[in-house]
Amino acid sequence: MEENLVQIIIKNILLALFISQFSMAFVIMVMGRVTWNFINFGITENPETRADKRTNILTLATSGIGWYLYKRLLNYNWFARKALMFVGVLVVGISFIIIYTIVMSVVKYLL
Repeated sequence: MEENLVQIIIKNILLALFISQFSMAFVIMVMGRVTWNFINFGITENPETRADKRTNILTLATSGIGWYLYKRLLNYNWFARKALMFVGVLVVGISFIIIYTIVMSVVKYLL
């Protein structure tokens, strides 16, 4: 069965979001606080202007899962943080594969 244009666009958007999220979570797991501080520098805590809100949306859309996981794990020591981040990256990767499969089967069914 041949894919139509809408299926290709949805597939590419999902893959781009999932790959960017997963790769940034992996980089944050490996590099740790260096990468997290770099991403955190681009995020405004209480954005007031539209430009700040857009920057936050773009930053979190490309690195949100890894940034959030690392932020939640900051209270743990270095080894526990790395181990928990590794488990988190594995769970995120598996859940992305499941979500992608479900969404694409629904899209193929509807189109």
